[in-house]
Amino acid sequence: MSNYFDLKDNVAVVTGCSSGLGVQMARALASQGCNIVAVARRQNLIEEVAAKIKEDFGVEAIGVRCDITDTENVQAAVRKVMD
Repeated sequence: MSNYFDLKDNVAVVTGCSSGLGVQMARALASQGCNIVAVARRQNLIEEVAAKIKEDFGVEAIGVRCDITDTENVQAAVRKVMD
């Protein structure tokens, strides 16, 4: 049977990923093989989340600080993710 939810080698950018639903969504995506970019305002928390996801699921995961209400901040975060 095929795994229709296989996300191996894809990348998900998850906002609000310092706590709550953002973390749960990132973990669900990582459990299907998706690499994660954890985005939130609290740098220390997203780094912890990214490290835990990487450890638990064996995927690539990074934390990128970004305030999504600031357009310049979002553009800088996108550039960082693309690099």
